[in-house]
Amino acid sequence: MTPRVAGPRRRGRPRATATTSGLEPREEILRHAAALFSSKGVGATRLSDIAASVGVSPPAIYYHFDNVDAIVEQLLTYVVEESAAFATAAARGRGTAADRLRALVEQHVERLTAGPYDVWFVAGMSDVERARFPEVSGQAIRWREAVAGLVQEGGRAGELRPVDPLLAVATLSGLVHGALELRHRGADVDASSVADLAVAALSP
Repeated sequence: MTPRVAGPRRRGRPRATATTSGLEPREEILRHAAALFSSKGVGATRLSDIAASVGVSPPAIYYHFDNVDAIVEQLLTYVVEESAAFATAAARGRGTAADRLRALVEQHVERLTAGPYDVWFVAGMSDVERARFPEVSGQAIRWREAVAGLVQEGGRAGELRPVDPLLAVATLSGLVHGALELRHRGADVDASSVADLAVAALSP
């Protein structure tokens, strides 16, 4: 069953005000959890690890999230929800398929590498781990389907190479994962350059 994330659990005694970092407790939990997931892996991170990183007791985490899966789901939703919506709009939009594909990749990379969370862990999640979040996985499928559709459309129009759309999706996903790894290692990521590479890799 998909973990519930739509509202605080209200257990334990949380800090009543924003943290010393200036962030609200829920937001600070997400940022620390993302960093731990990306350094240790989702499966190796316990709720007590997240609490220690934030500097609170585990009950303070339970006030905001039911369990570790609920935190993972919230971060995965951040990763795919807006990008899936943008991808669907790009697939139905105007302009050349190549231009729409470039805009789609740039938006996705910009959101993930300039946002507040280190989401490198997404690239390393196992199939078993991903299967625990079917609703989020459905949104990720929408993104991949939109990319595949643009690749096919561009191939038919001669704007892009007529390649297997599944291969194209895997290639572009690899570029996105590479950008996430650079962000994880502290490097700056130019989303526009990644998008240029994506289109260049598929250009005829």
